[in-house]
Amino acid sequence: MVGLANEVIIDMAENLSKLFKHNVDIYDIDGKIVGSGELSRIGQYHSFVHSIIKGENRNYKVYESKDENIKPSITLPLYSNGKVIGAGGINGNPDEVEMFSEILRVSLESLLNQKITEDKKTAIRKYEKEVVLDILYNLRGFEDIDKHLSVIGFRKHKHNLVVKFLSTEHDFATMFKGLNYLRAYVEDSEIYIFSDFDKKRLVEVKDMIVNNDIHSIISEIVDFCNLKEEYNIINFIEHSVHEDANIYFTLDFKINAFLDSIDYNKYDFYEAKTIIKQDYLVKTFLTYINNNLSLIHTSEKLYIHLNTLKYRIKKIEELTGCCLHNVDDILRLKLSILALNHQRVN
Repeated sequence: MVGLANEVIIDMAENLSKLFKHNVDIYDIDGKIVGSGELSRIGQYHSFVHSIIKGENRNYKVYESKDENIKPSITLPLYSNGKVIGAGGINGNPDEVEMFSEILRVSLESLLNQKITEDKKTAIRKYEKEVVLDILYNLRGFEDIDKHLSVIGFRKHKHNLVVKFLSTEHDFATMFKGLNYLRAYVEDSEIYIFSDFDKKRLVEVKDMIVNNDIHSIISEIVDFCNLKEEYNIINFIEHSVHEDANIYFTLDFKINAFLDSIDYNKYDFYEAKTIIKQDYLVKTFLTYINNNLSLIHTSEKLYIHLNTLKYRIKKIEELTGCCLHNVDDILRLKLSILALNHQRVN
């Protein structure tokens, strides 16, 4: 009956029968006995009770009957969310057992509704995990995802915070009570997607996590459509970073994640190839651009003469084919150096 195990229904019928000192029968939606103080009655079909369940008969009390299978009793329909889901009957003179019949009805409906509520929560949690995976791994189109979000009552906003908790010793459900979020347990970690129209609220959530020093990877406030890309960076951090930090922010690893995604067989980054192994030239270039192309400040940082710096800049331009007064050339050379260094390290 409504997901309850047979042994639970049978035990309940037996215990109530002993308590009331009258036999209790529990019926499923088809009028079949699924629990009884008299075990031999289990499995029997009763058309009279079935007519009560179907709403065809509202005479719940039986004082006497020509049918030997129908004993003096009261049988009441059981409801859940306004629908009949079965019936509960207690044998005996209706005038004597009427009070027990109401207790029986309330007890059975409470148990059944509690089970239905628990099953619904379990189903939502399972469905919620599926939706989270759909979003993070782009398994469905956004139209389907929106439909699924509406089923579980999740409100999608522009501002979002994605957090992968790497430790599970905290009671996150209590910590984030009242907040709008999706949750899934994946790869031995808990993933939360917080969503709110107010960016400040999500900043507060982030601060709460940071202040509690909870081992996690945090993807700061992002557009909902970019959650998949943010999760890729979270995965990159989790599998690539071996530092001893407790909290990581995706913002600090975006360049490394981007460099890691490059197909190095397709691009040779020729701009930096001629100087990448000449550390003093690479250091000169990086110091020069980090000091806003100031010759004086760069020479001071490198502890070299101004003429030496000018010579090095000229040599860099000759070897790389890049003009260090051209923004596009500077960007291409900087990216080439970053990419080749990343490739060399990995």
